[in-house]
Amino acid sequence: MANIDPTTSIGKLRLRCGDFMDIPLMPDAVYQSALDDNDGNLPRASILMAQYILASLTCQVRQKLAQVEVYGDQWYSQYLSFIKATLLNPNFMQIAPIPYGAGITVTHPLQQFQEDWNNNYSSGTQSQDMNLSAIGGFTDGTNYGY
Repeated sequence: MANIDPTTSIGKLRLRCGDFMDIPLMPDAVYQSALDDNDGNLPRASILMAQYILASLTCQVRQKLAQVEVYGDQWYSQYLSFIKATLLNPNFMQIAPIPYGAGITVTHPLQQFQEDWNNNYSSGTQSQDMNLSAIGGFTDGTNYGY
């Protein structure tokens, strides 16, 4: 395993992209270029570097020479799974998918939709209460003497 300095931006970028093998997939100059293109933003640079690495892995194919068989196409599919599970997942990145704005008293429309959905459809508690009161019952769940 290659020695990586996690205190440098290139080292952090290599760790995020999983390029820390003995023979790295990309040289440091490419990592520095990705950092420069994204103004030093590590999350965006790691997404760009992952695209570069994935593009280089498309050349890997299944090869067979006598008894030696190399499945290079699995390297591509496994790296694609890694990208989907980590780099494209906002829970693992520092990029906020919902912009912050408005004010204290104003709820963002996406947050309001999420709250409404959770209250009315996912748990079912508020919509069941509304259904019972609409049938003609009281709020405690009892009907009109039935």
